[in-house]
Amino acid sequence: MPVSDRVDGYLRGLVSYNGKSQTDPTNIYDDVSAYALVNLYAGIRDPNGAWEVSFYAKNLFETEKALSRTTPLSTSYRQLGFGGMGPNGPIFTGPTAETYTSTYTGVTMTPPREFGINVRYAFGSR
Repeated sequence: MPVSDRVDGYLRGLVSYNGKSQTDPTNIYDDVSAYALVNLYAGIRDPNGAWEVSFYAKNLFETEKALSRTTPLSTSYRQLGFGGMGPNGPIFTGPTAETYTSTYTGVTMTPPREFGINVRYAFGSR
């Protein structure tokens, strides 16, 4: 939309709606309720396309949703057994397999709120 005879302006928005979902039916903690992400874009530009300045806000209302969770993370490793001290130093037994299960889980989240500015200038002939 023309702001003056030398500048055009624009305003647009984008709403991404995501319905509720259930990832694993046996895990009640990975269900995600419905949510929407709102992005807003505004700017001014040269009517001939020589330059443009735009501002944006992504996830404008800072919607925070955990989108997925993993089961607790575990790791398997081998370690040398310690058999005690001998006359010539420590005595090691053969390697034994061990597994450690952490109390941590992996989580994916919606992207954080973000503000920014873009500036574009077309060099060369127009």
